[in-house]
Amino acid sequence: ENLIAKGLKRNRSMTIGVIIPHYRAVFFMVVTTFLEHILAKKNYSLLLCNYENDLQLLQHKLRFAKERFVDGLILFPSYAGAETIPLLEEYVADNTPIIFVDQLLPGFETDTVIVDNAHASFRAVEKLILEGHTRIAIVNGYPDVYVYRERLRGYYDAMHTYDLPVDENWVKAGSFIGAGEYARIKQLFTSSGPPTAIYATNYHATIGTVIALHELHLRIPEDVSLIGFDYFD
Repeated sequence: ENLIAKGLKRNRSMTIGVIIPHYRAVFFMVVTTFLEHILAKKNYSLLLCNYENDLQLLQHKLRFAKERFVDGLILFPSYAGAETIPLLEEYVADNTPIIFVDQLLPGFETDTVIVDNAHASFRAVEKLILEGHTRIAIVNGYPDVYVYRERLRGYYDAMHTYDLPVDENWVKAGSFIGAGEYARIKQLFTSSGPPTAIYATNYHATIGTVIALHELHLRIPEDVSLIGFDYFD
């Protein structure tokens, strides 16, 4: 039986497993769309799963893809943890290549496609500083996600490098998709020393900031300068 199983594994399925955190984020779907186009040129199919930011569901989807003898795995490990590593090691034991997209998973080394988030953030904030701004706010994603921890780190590094103080009231985190979320951006302007510039670390944060500033009747860039990270189109 073991020999038969090994023989089946050697038969290529011409399928690549792609596992994303959820379907709602435009970023994941844009990347997946391009992946499908590229794989089709090589006569590969794409097995797409999402795990709804749920670690137990991720374990299930990893087993599901493995049971279908995928020839490779592309994983967006945004919410993956150490408990995921044993399953990934099973892929490695079967010589199934794994590629991570968008972030690292501590304790597991594999090829990864990733942005230098901290440096990119440093340069964005530095540009605002060199334009003369000293009161710079950041509208960030949730800090439990690697990408946003790194982008926040770049913000702090830039402010500290130029000896500028950071008012913790200038640091906002969330999804910034609904009205209740972007309304919190308005809180930046309730103090006596509001920021003169905002760095938004993702597309939703940028759009939420634009809406909030519009509702406050503040002009970009005449009243408030704005730099946003990512533009999906």
